[in-house]
Amino acid sequence: MALGVGLAAAPTAVAGAQVGCSVSVRNADTGYAKINRTHTLRTGPYSTCTKDAVVLNGEKFWLWCWVVNDHGNRWAYGRIDGTNHVGWTSIENFGYYETNKWPSC
Repeated sequence: MALGVGLAAAPTAVAGAQVGCSVSVRNADTGYAKINRTHTLRTGPYSTCTKDAVVLNGEKFWLWCWVVNDHGNRWAYGRIDGTNHVGWTSIENFGYYETNKWPSC
């Protein structure tokens, strides 16, 4: 299981198809993250994708799967603990995380 604190280095991107705001997801990760700042989850792995639910600083975010977008930024899809709110957030919003080998969406 990979552990991260702050902006720890993640595995590098593998060249592939372009990633847009509409991405198929699957619940393939058993890990979680602690959010390091209040922000809005997105409907896709870009800051330009539609805003969705708000996740608060310190909340637990259950990780489902990961992508690297066209800018080389790693984003995770998951669910806010204790809710049914799901969405995308950048790894930069994690103060801490544990992941099961970065499963792709």
